[in-house]
Amino acid sequence: YFTCGSSHIQFGSKSLDENGSRPVIIVTADSYDGLIQNGTDSDPGYSDIHVYNLIVDATGINAQVGAGWIGKKGFGNSAANNYFINCYVSGNLQDGSYGSGGIVGAYAGMGSGASMYIYRCRYTGTMGQLNGGIAGSYAGSSGGSITCEQCWCEADIPSIGAGGIFGEYAGSDGGSATARKCYTTGAIGS
Repeated sequence: YFTCGSSHIQFGSKSLDENGSRPVIIVTADSYDGLIQNGTDSDPGYSDIHVYNLIVDATGINAQVGAGWIGKKGFGNSAANNYFINCYVSGNLQDGSYGSGGIVGAYAGMGSGASMYIYRCRYTGTMGQLNGGIAGSYAGSSGGSITCEQCWCEADIPSIGAGGIFGEYAGSDGGSATARKCYTTGAIGS
């Protein structure tokens, strides 16, 4: 995985190839916890990290607890202006991966002054307890903010505390979690 050591880093390209294709990252390691680390749930991250047009294929692979397929747990802790734009993930967020997210993991965009924006991103796969189709549990919490716009999730939501866009407790403890023009397809269970 990649670790951010400064601000103003770009992953992926702002423009698509002429044929419309995008880079595809194929995950083969089980218990995966993410492609990019920018802070943790206890350490601050860096501002102005932008992720564009990536596809992650994790079909048949399971995530770790709190993981995000692209942004690891705690991505953007106390950091401003972090973006995920036009990314797509196919993978599993099974019941053992509590709090994980399809694009970013638990605690993404948390902490005072944090701001994270996720635009036109999509997740397809399975969902488990406390998971979020786009962002994991506690995203945008503790004075931070996370905004998802034009994002969607294609997964059944059979488990307690799971959500199509955000996992449980997103925007809690004085933070905010906002979804605009987003949707989820799939059956909703308990």
